[in-house]
Amino acid sequence: MLNGGGQEVDWFVGYSPPPENFQARLEKILKGEDTYLALQKTLAENPDDVAAIFKVARKWGERYDEAKATAEYKKVIALDPEGRAGTFTDERTQISAPYTDFAKYEIATASFQGPKPDPAPVEAFIADNPGSPLVRQAYRELGYYYNRAPKEAAEVRALLTYKEQAFYAKYAARYPDDPEPLTAWLGRIVRDKGPVDKGLELAQKLRELTASNPDPSVNRTVAQMYDIAGDKAKAEEVYGPAFMDRRPTI
Repeated sequence: MLNGGGQEVDWFVGYSPPPENFQARLEKILKGEDTYLALQKTLAENPDDVAAIFKVARKWGERYDEAKATAEYKKVIALDPEGRAGTFTDERTQISAPYTDFAKYEIATASFQGPKPDPAPVEAFIADNPGSPLVRQAYRELGYYYNRAPKEAAEVRALLTYKEQAFYAKYAARYPDDPEPLTAWLGRIVRDKGPVDKGLELAQKLRELTASNPDPSVNRTVAQMYDIAGDKAKAEEVYGPAFMDRRPTI
């Protein structure tokens, strides 16, 4: 969004329905509320305004400029290492946490960008910030990473499998009543087609956890596990004959 003088006032990337939300964001820009240009004016008057620096970082992150976003997030951490300057609520996840926690989390998860994603910074975030409301989201991000991690040569694969299994076991132990960690773990086992015994154990736990509130995506993963194990009857019982008839080759 440019003003009459050609200055970049603000931006946002992508579109999420309903259209009323899109219109509301445009109207907010027209009013000059928390725009990039307005934040720059705020920082010209007070360069140490943590909230304004954080909002600028978010804007660069939204634009996929990780280098500029990270530089701003580092300023937030340096100015407010104890996280006392205020909190932010993410509209998508509805997680509320100090600006500093979000800054640390965003720097850590930026390691997943690029051709060689690295889980180490996110693992360090979890270890260093055990009480943060963002720890659960960090575990989710690691779960996504391990589920899409490339398959390696056999000798490398064995080491990675050991590390992944240890991660999933820790994730599941941290949230024992949540089916999401077990689903992520089982999804990786389905992808690797083993270990079958562990997969069947997780499938049974998931069926017990979701018995009163079935989830189609969970049932699909469980059915795939039974299919890999050669138990077609159980796979059909969990997900129905339509899935079994149309399933892709696993």
